[in-house]
Amino acid sequence: MAPRRHQPRMVEVRRDGIPMKVPFEEVKQNQEAQLEDLLNKTISSDETLGAGLKPGWQLCADFDNLPLNVSGECGTAIQYLQRLRAEWRADKMIIPAGWQMDPETEAAHECRLDTLDAYRMDHWLPLLKGHICYASYDDLKERHDNPSYPGVDFLLSEEVDSELDDWENTSELQRKIISRSSLHAVSLILYYDGDEKVAESVIPAVLTSNSRCWTKCRPELRFAFYPPLEDSKPPGASIDFAYVVRTLEEPFGAPSYEELYAPVTIAHPALLVGAKGPARWTPASWLVENLAYSGQTAQPRTLGNVMEELSDAVHSSLTAHLLNTKFRNIETPLSESHSLQVLPQHLIIFGVVFDAEHLYIVAHFPRRSISQDRVDKYISVIVDKLPFSASFAGPTYIDDAVGRLRVAMALLVLRKHASQLAKLWEHQNGFWYRWIINVELLREWFFIQDLSQESVDEDNEVSEDGDDDGSDSGKGSDKDESSDSGEGSEDGEGGDSDEDSDEGKYSDGDEDD
Repeated sequence: MAPRRHQPRMVEVRRDGIPMKVPFEEVKQNQEAQLEDLLNKTISSDETLGAGLKPGWQLCADFDNLPLNVSGECGTAIQYLQRLRAEWRADKMIIPAGWQMDPETEAAHECRLDTLDAYRMDHWLPLLKGHICYASYDDLKERHDNPSYPGVDFLLSEEVDSELDDWENTSELQRKIISRSSLHAVSLILYYDGDEKVAESVIPAVLTSNSRCWTKCRPELRFAFYPPLEDSKPPGASIDFAYVVRTLEEPFGAPSYEELYAPVTIAHPALLVGAKGPARWTPASWLVENLAYSGQTAQPRTLGNVMEELSDAVHSSLTAHLLNTKFRNIETPLSESHSLQVLPQHLIIFGVVFDAEHLYIVAHFPRRSISQDRVDKYISVIVDKLPFSASFAGPTYIDDAVGRLRVAMALLVLRKHASQLAKLWEHQNGFWYRWIINVELLREWFFIQDLSQESVDEDNEVSEDGDDDGSDSGKGSDKDESSDSGEGSEDGEGGDSDEDSDEGKYSDGDEDD
């Protein structure tokens, strides 16, 4: 196959009010220089950025016995984490009153999806009655509207955002349907049978996508951070999924093409990362060895291994959130930035580690420097360890059911937290958005074009070589996709569909630096 001829990518910028086209490489280098300057203003000089576990990380295994340099200097984050944990550890967990079946009024709607989910839940409610209490529809709405409420937001859903704006005129039936938006995912956790493949499905399913967040699972999950943050590389072998910032624009219903295929980047950083833990799933005895399921992600040997991979996976995303906290809506680099002396309580990226026995909740957050307005260390701490073993029976049946509900509540609490963290990315303006994020969005688009072109080239190579044993048709691989090769043939923002052209538009106002 003849090598493909590439032309330099061009983007449109404005300089002194005059639009002109320049090589994207020039714009990219300018962005990287600006980003390095912002990092120097945000992170202490002893914080080393690069591949692998960074010297700036401090890993803590016991949340209730933290070292003084964490408990004393990260008080806001620790108190917030204690409030979150108290929600899923409560003696009585709050669930919507609408989860209860009302046979008389629902008989006519027995084929509706939420009714079918309620039928499934009806088996569990009597078993859980000593450990749950019910919230009315108005209570659910009040908690939804309260950003400081740490518990589950049962009205958080992609489909119902517009209906919540007219809650007073929403019918009782529609309120019930809305309150059941999380019911299906919770029932999946309760009915989980201990199978590895099912676990890979039900854990991210609880984190339903909404107007601010989007779930990316393997094989589509990719990370694309570049210097001066880090070298672009595939995620660790145990990393299974990521919950990412969905959009910087106003919330909308359908996901865009870019959202579906874009990697995790500065513009779409991770809010939560899921990974496999060390406890192995045991295949059913009737499965012959060659039919046993092989997980889509590898299991680490120890919990320490997965904590290192989680820290590595969230590092650049946490830095992106930190930069957004300090520089969002600041007009120029010379303007005074936001102080880091009091960090937002939501500035935490959670890790969810699940295996055949437990679900671990890991928090990752920055520690500010005492002597300067910078961050000098990142903290990783196991906040909780919840039982999540195979299907249960016998005398511990009720306790096991309560434990399963706690797992579901914990994941829903983390979903609410992620939505609040993503909200900090809305209504962007200023140089951080124009000079850094705009360029990153364009870089994402070129990444998608390269990925699409690589897939086309691989298909063509397979077609030419026939059934050659050496051909590789593995679409969606997690290898480095950061090359400036391959013009795009997909229509979308920031790119041309003309195969002889590879141009994007980038406007940051007058650029005279």
